Order: sequence, then structure tokens, then C-alpha cells
Amino acid sequence: MGVTLMDFGIAETGTLVLKSDSEETRLSTMLCETHVAILEKSNIRKTALEMSDELDEMIRQPSSTAFITGASRTADIERVLALGVHGPLELHIMLTGG
Repeated sequence: MGVTLMDFGIAETGTLVLKSDSEETRLSTMLCETHVAILEKSNIRKTALEMSDELDEMIRQPSSTAFITGASRTADIERVLALGVHGPLELHIMLTGG
């Protein structure tokens, strides 16, 4: 299980945004079977457009920025849905704050 503190959430798409220079943090979002993401409610934006200034600031500094939307899934192989192929099988989001 990997646990990470997320930077932002985008409500419209259910996407989590994580900027990290830490290889361990990035690996915990990709290699574990279960990913638990912790997100402060005040960091949730309605749309990606609403957080465009924050995204501009994030990409100005060299680091890895990940957009995570749900557990890993693909249907590339004979149109059969496979979960957990390119990342965690499960994603759990814990909201904190008021």
C-alpha cells in the first residue's frame, strides 16, 4: 500500500494532482496494489481551467507532475477490461479539513 499527500483535486473529472521530486512518492502512486491519496478539501477545484494559474506555477519548476484519475485500467487486450495493469488496482481518497 502506498500513501501520498496530494496537491490538488479536480472535481469535474475526479482527478488528483501530485507534484513530487521524490522517487519514493512517485513509485507509491504507480507500483503498489492499493494507493491511498490524502487530499485537503480546500485544495479541490471545480475544473482544471479553474486551477490554471496553479498548474502554470507547478510546471515552471522542474519536477514530476502526475494526474491520477481512478485505479489503473485498460481494455487494450482483446477489449477485455483489466485492472491494475499500469498502476494500482485500487485507489482510495481520504478528504481532510473543513
